[in-house]
Amino acid sequence: MKTTYLLFCCLFAWAAIAQTTISDDFSDGNFSANPKWIGDTAKFKIDVNNQLQLNDLNATGIAYLSTKSTAALKASWQFYVRLDFNPSGSNFAKVYLLSSQSDLTQALNGYFVRIGGQSGTADDVRLYRQDGSTEVELINGSDGTVGFSPELLVKVTRDSLNNWELSIDTSSNFSGFVTQGTAIDFTYSSSNFMGVYCDFTSTRSDKFYFDDFVITGEVFQDTVKPQLTDYQVIDSLTLQLTFSELLSNSSATIAANYQVNKGIGAPNSINYVGTDSSSLMLTFSTPFQNGEDYELSIQGIQDRNGNSINTALQVFSYFVSAIPSFRDVQINEFYPDFSPSNGLPEVEYIELYNASNKIFDLENWKITDGNSISILSSVRLDPGEYLIICAEDDTVAFSVFGNTLGLGSLPTLNNNGDSIRLLYTNNQLIDELYYELNSYKDESKEDGGWSIEQINPKSKCLGPTNYRASVNAIGGTPGQINSVFDDTPDLTAPELLSARALSADIVKLLFNEVVDTSSISIATYRFSTGNIVNAAHSSDADTAIVLVVSPPLDSGKLITITIEDLRDCSGNLIGNQNSFEFILPERAEASDLVINEVLFNPRTGGDDFVELYNRSNKILSLKGWAVNNTDRLAYKKTVINSEYLVYPNQYVGLTENINNISANYPLTKTENFIEVPDLPSFNNDVDTVILIDANNTTIDRFDYTEDMHFELLNDDDGVSLERINPDGSSKDPNNFHSAAESVGFATPGFENSQYFKTKAPRGKLSIDPKTFSPDNDGLDDVLSINYQFDAPGYVANVTIYDRNGRQIKKLVNNELLGKKGNFIWDGISDDNQKARIGIYVLLFEAFNIDGDKEVFKLPVVIAGFLD
Repeated sequence: MKTTYLLFCCLFAWAAIAQTTISDDFSDGNFSANPKWIGDTAKFKIDVNNQLQLNDLNATGIAYLSTKSTAALKASWQFYVRLDFNPSGSNFAKVYLLSSQSDLTQALNGYFVRIGGQSGTADDVRLYRQDGSTEVELINGSDGTVGFSPELLVKVTRDSLNNWELSIDTSSNFSGFVTQGTAIDFTYSSSNFMGVYCDFTSTRSDKFYFDDFVITGEVFQDTVKPQLTDYQVIDSLTLQLTFSELLSNSSATIAANYQVNKGIGAPNSINYVGTDSSSLMLTFSTPFQNGEDYELSIQGIQDRNGNSINTALQVFSYFVSAIPSFRDVQINEFYPDFSPSNGLPEVEYIELYNASNKIFDLENWKITDGNSISILSSVRLDPGEYLIICAEDDTVAFSVFGNTLGLGSLPTLNNNGDSIRLLYTNNQLIDELYYELNSYKDESKEDGGWSIEQINPKSKCLGPTNYRASVNAIGGTPGQINSVFDDTPDLTAPELLSARALSADIVKLLFNEVVDTSSISIATYRFSTGNIVNAAHSSDADTAIVLVVSPPLDSGKLITITIEDLRDCSGNLIGNQNSFEFILPERAEASDLVINEVLFNPRTGGDDFVELYNRSNKILSLKGWAVNNTDRLAYKKTVINSEYLVYPNQYVGLTENINNISANYPLTKTENFIEVPDLPSFNNDVDTVILIDANNTTIDRFDYTEDMHFELLNDDDGVSLERINPDGSSKDPNNFHSAAESVGFATPGFENSQYFKTKAPRGKLSIDPKTFSPDNDGLDDVLSINYQFDAPGYVANVTIYDRNGRQIKKLVNNELLGKKGNFIWDGISDDNQKARIGIYVLLFEAFNIDGDKEVFKLPVVIAGFLD
């Protein structure tokens, strides 16, 4: 309220005040002069009582009359109204006190009094402000004052402080006004017209009467100088100017009053935009140059009251957005993982760079990651200029670094890999890239806080080789030249990094840089096996080539490929690093690769690991394989995403943290490990380890319990369970044993401490070794009882007795045997105690349904150190 009042006072300081008075009692018998009323003149007449009467017989609608009135401030409006009916929502009257225009049925700015129009006893007199087509109630009079054929005098006053008061006199002899309320409003301080407005049905079309208008008040006399409020560059020859008020024709159309520098001069024609003399179109004979900044000087312009403009200077630019070609504008830097920050705002951004000599308007260009699309708004991008694009809420944070465009939404950039594409308005591709974690080219920066920057914007070589992590101290260079910028020409020959068979007839070649796609079809590919190439195409952002070969490759056979006449994207011919040996992996069958060792209960702060062993004579590829702890494939966790070959008799470990494993177990063969993003969380007491290949086939399964550990261990935290016999069954709990203390309780990546290859039985039954020491030192910790019969179908009981004939261990009870196999005894008795050092008797009884029976007694020796 206080601020607005000061503004209003300032307005008085800019203008002079004049007094105005209007009076009309229609005693001259007309409304065509002194003053002149305009509008629906055919719908009104002066009746025998010299009153203004609505006269639109048998009609339904709206009728109005208005007359010029400039009274607005310190004003008073008084008039007579008679409605020869009971007002309603369809039959009521308005008297406009101030109106910005003559037609009272159209949108306007002003104030009016409404008589009736509610219903019954609620009909009253009210004061409204009208804003265009919106009516705002200011004073609500007493209910019921004009409910029944009202005849009244109305008086409205407005003082110098914009206090309004509404009063009416409904007495039979008009003996005194009664106030209906007050209000403060200073929205409009000028007027052009006042008038009457009738809303009626056909039965009321001659029952509205008005008389005795007396209006006094003060009006502004304009002393305010016109100002240039807006401009628009229409084309290379035309400017449109908009001024704060209507201009005099004699000054506005003088060409010399407008001058543009840089040799453009004065316009050769000036025209109003429509009939509005506050808006002008200037046309010049010398065109503006694209991308140039100009200065327009304006002087000598007057408004219609003779107020002259102060000399105005307006700087403007002319440019026409060029049509872009591929890579004219480049994705120069992006910030997918902002935490922890090294100094940049902790939000994502994408930086564009205009690598061309063209000027672009980016309006309706698009940025997408394939899942969502962001539409850019109008922004000019000059040659060599950078633009930071971020979310709208982050604009202030980035504007300190340079030109910034905030969007309502920005495609979310995945931390571990995503695509970014820049599209023109017609979806034409302007630039694109795909990034992964290795795009940082620095593992220490993959956890966040560093942007990924383009190295050489001039390079023809696209793709990941042209990007790397920022080396700027704060983590990035938004809005400025990249910290890794290097436009040195590439003179280095491309190198073949790897070759692998995706199938029997598909081979993929990976290079250290982007290859020239046009040279792929003319290059020579020679296989040591004589296979030929039927087709070749690029892959992986042109850093790889996929070959279709024939005849099909032989699996498990070493193949050498040699490449000639291939060039990189800079034109360098491939050199000596052009050969690679590879093998077509074979298809795994069940138990070709077995679960060889599991650490499911690591020490505090430690990580789990699972070790696999290839006990087949096949070369297997682990790409797409998974380790699960449930049969439900919906919960399958793919842990091996890269190509990894496992050769016969090779060990391979899987863990989420190789460094953690090697720190806890110094003998770890880290070269035999794969660090995977996500292993299942294995329970410490009971759980399952399932090995699943890329075709969702279960290759091996191991169900473990903590009771499978060596009974005499004081603590099994950090102790792995090792497979004893690699050829034994994963379903046999006796085929697993705690890792030996002598190796640190685990053998990650190498042969198990409890490894025991079962020997062929000597006869139907044999034991190995004849003397064992169950002390978990990794040397002869278990006894293998090996059997072999001529036919299956035998059922066995295996019992251990001491020298006095007492049962020490019931090892097997009525177990169905195969033709051959083995049982393991770890020296633990039935009461979970370590058997004493000494000689024992093994009783092996086997029988079948035909009544055949085999009984064997063999001595067993437990060795050790006497206490």
